[in-house]
Amino acid sequence: MLTNDDDNAIDAVTNFDVRNIRSKSLYQNESDKFIAIINKMIDDYADMATKLEEELRELRSREISGELVAAEEERLIELDELVDKNLDASTSVPRQVKKTSNTERLDSLIVRADAIIEKLGLLDTNE
Repeated sequence: MLTNDDDNAIDAVTNFDVRNIRSKSLYQNESDKFIAIINKMIDDYADMATKLEEELRELRSREISGELVAAEEERLIELDELVDKNLDASTSVPRQVKKTSNTERLDSLIVRADAIIEKLGLLDTNE
């Protein structure tokens, strides 16, 4: 939104991203400033995307090596979906990781818990 009165425009708008309100003077008198703002926004987005991709690769590496904990798995899925939505699909996490990695761990824990309970004599083996 271009305006001559950007201060009042910011206060007056609703349901509008105020980052998109620009003073007409940026185009007319200070085009270098406007270009610098746009370049900064692009650089910030590129930096954020690079950091998120690096985090995704690190978590993916931990998943492959079997070192991923539940909170990291949630973050991995969140990052993967963000990358798929905003960048590209070249670093996507396989669907089965999103669905089954915790199931296998839970099954293993249940078996171990049952074994401990049985050793303590608390499990009715007739069930």
